[in-house]
This record gives sequence, structure tokens and C-alpha cells, in this order.
Amino acid sequence: MVLIQIQQRHILRMCTIILLVILLLGQVHLYGMSLASANTRSVYGNTIGDFSGAGTVYGIYISSGGNTTNDFYKNKIYNLSSSSTSATAGLVTGIYFGTLGTAVTGNNVYNNIIGNLTATAATGTDAVRGIAFTSATSTTAINVNYNTIYLTGAGGTNFGSSGIYHTASATATSGSLSLINNIIVNNSTANGTGFTVALRRSSNAVNTINNYNTASNNNLFYTNGGYVYYDGTQSASTISNFQSGVFTSGTVAPRETASFSENPTFLNTVTGSLANFLHIDPSVATQIEGGGTPIAITDDFDGDARDAGTPDVGADEGAFTPALSMSYTSSTTEQVTGFAYAGGVNQAIIRVKVVTTGSLSPISLTSLTVNANGTTAIGDIDAATAKVYYTGSSTTFSNSSLFGATTPTIANFVVSGTQVLAQGDNYFWLAYDVDAAAASNNLVDGECIDITVGSTFSPTVYCTMQAIKQY
Repeated sequence: MVLIQIQQRHILRMCTIILLVILLLGQVHLYGMSLASANTRSVYGNTIGDFSGAGTVYGIYISSGGNTTNDFYKNKIYNLSSSSTSATAGLVTGIYFGTLGTAVTGNNVYNNIIGNLTATAATGTDAVRGIAFTSATSTTAINVNYNTIYLTGAGGTNFGSSGIYHTASATATSGSLSLINNIIVNNSTANGTGFTVALRRSSNAVNTINNYNTASNNNLFYTNGGYVYYDGTQSASTISNFQSGVFTSGTVAPRETASFSENPTFLNTVTGSLANFLHIDPSVATQIEGGGTPIAITDDFDGDARDAGTPDVGADEGAFTPALSMSYTSSTTEQVTGFAYAGGVNQAIIRVKVVTTGSLSPISLTSLTVNANGTTAIGDIDAATAKVYYTGSSTTFSNSSLFGATTPTIANFVVSGTQVLAQGDNYFWLAYDVDAAAASNNLVDGECIDITVGSTFSPTVYCTMQAIKQY
């Protein structure tokens, strides 16, 4: 079903498409706006929201590009959903680009607000996308500036999602993506083999980072325990890992050197029809304030003038509270309850929560002094397998980001590494590999004596022990 379809010269502005529920059996596609071939294309000031379908759902769908003007700006897209159980990629997408336009000035996507796209039964590993660029048309430029994208929700088996999806190419001028001054927040909950991703690219083949324009910078990337960056094979779970990333596809630098990560405080993340939807709370300190770089866009989503020297990041410009320099606040050790299984690997024993305030000049945790005190027999823990993992703000254990490893002992030992901390809660996990011959009902345990975050701090401790259980 197409709510608005234009096939010639496209100038769409100030349209409102809301409060629709499409639950027709066999419905394949639902489009808020569908745009086919055209030379001139200006789509701005539209509100598309509060509708759902039983198949694929698109806010704005561009099937093919134009060759004169391609401008998409000041559109609000919110509360789109699909009830489908399909594994289709991009089952729900805010703005979808098929073949890109070859306009001299590029495909310009700016000052858009996109939020709350959901597919609660979807089984695809990339079922929801804020903005998707699904082709790398020869000699095309994509300029994505000052947008705010906010995803949340969960899905079915193997559910995953992306703030922005970009088709990778080894040819720098094919679908060349320039990301500047955007807020990309993905707080969705992944399931199974799916991942929560801020920026997802289609390939990690050699040199395919080439069409990720080196001008890309001053963006906010945030996920709740997911990946800032993922290319189908390799990933970066933190902004620092992303900025320093050397992947098969290429080296990220000099891109994103001034980009940052924080979970911004919005005035309203629920009701898209309100004027303050995905607007920044001015009372909360944020790196968004003055975190952008000047480009040739002079106002924001609301028509407010951009600061000429230090504009704000995202679709909303305002007089926000500047961020403070990061400092250590507290740390707590919590024991993981339950059983550790004989022969099991990467079994979490304790979790160390490190809390920071402020976001500028992030500080790093460089070591944890721990021990295996309380363990019945040190031989139950395989040699050289005391490992510490970092999961960012996520309270769920994962072995995807190793901080450091060393040989475990009953006495104190030090696990060293370098992990740049995020503002708020940061979680580190001590994990063991348990010997297959470990005796049932023996205990494995651990303590965190202190951590080094510039200075040395001793965490508050809450402890219970884990018993070994045979499979």
C-alpha cells in the first residue's frame, strides 16, 4: 500500500501521514511516501508516523535517484512498526534509498528526526534500520548531516537493527557516504545472532571502507551494549575501538576523530506527535552542545539558527548544558550467582561496575587486581585463563571485548589492559575456563581488590560463590 506516490518531479512538503493501522493479510509493502524516478527531488517538512503493517514498512522510500537535486530534510518519521515474523533485512526502515541519484550536489539528507521504529516479531539480523543506503551507484555522493536517529525495542529470534546502513564499495566515488554532526542512538535489544548496531556497512572486503568518506566526523554513536560499528564480520563495541579500528576493509582514521559516544537525554522519546520529540534536554550536561563542526546548513529541524562556530550535533540546536570532564565516581563488585560447569569456557564469576561522571576527556581503566580466593582447587581453573571482559553499559555478560588475561592464582594477581570508559556505568567481568575434570560441588570464586583508573580504588564488594556442576 502506498499512501503518497510521485513519479515525476518531486517537491513534497508539509504532508502529514499518521494514525494508520494496516493489518491486511498478505500485505507486502507499506510506504508512507514512495518516490520513483525524477530529476528534481525536494522532500521536506513532512510528518510520517503512527502506522503499522503486516509486511515491510517504510517511512520514505526512494526507489531510484534523480540527477539534478536530491534534498531530504526536516522530516519527522516516528512509530512505524511491522508485525511480520519475516527475516527480511530492513523490514522497517525510516528512510530507504534504492538506486542513488547522481545529482551534482549529492544526495542531501539533513535535519531529519527518526525514532521508534519497531518489528517486535521479526527474525532478521538487521530487521530495523533508521536510514538505509542499499546501493553504491557509480559517481554518487551521500551527505548525511545533522540528523537524529533513535531506535529502541526488541524482536523475535535473531533480531538485530541498525541506526544507519550503508552499502560498502572499494570505489571511493560510488555511494560515497559523508556523515557529519549526526546523533545515532540504537537502544534496541538484539536476540540470537542479531546485533544492535549504530553504523552498519555491508562488507568487510579489502578496501571497501573507501566509500566511507574521510570527511565523516563529529557524530554521536551510541548503543546499549551493541556495536558502534559492524561490517558483517568485524566490529567495534566502543567509540575508541572504532576510531582506532584497522579492519580488513581498511583503516577508520582519519574519519570520526572528533566523534563521541553518550546516551543523550531527550525531552521526549515516546510521543512523536509532540514538538519536543527527540529534542535535547537543556538541563543535562552533554557533548552534543557545541560538539558539531560548521557546514553549509544554517538552521535546525525547527528553523532555529545554527551556531556559526560551534554548532550542536543532531537535528536540534539549542542552548544546552556543556559536558564536564570525566571523573571516577564509584565502583562495586558483584558476584555472579549460579553454577560454573565443568568443561565450560568463559564462565563469568564476578562483575565489577565502574561509574563515571562527565564525558569530556574520557579516562581509562588500566588494571584490576583480582584473585581466586574461595576457589576449592586452583587446578579446577585452566592455566592462563583468568580473563576480564568489558561490556560497556550492558549488564549482560559477553566475551566479545577482551580487556586482558593472565594466569589465575589464589593470591592476588593483576589483569592489565586499557579501556576508555564511557559516561555512567561501565561493566567488567572476571571469567574462568573450568577444567573438564573439575570435581562436582567444588567452588570457584574470585575477588576484586582494587582497580586503577588514574589512581587506585577499592570497589565495594557483594559476594556469593559459585559451585561447579558436571554436565
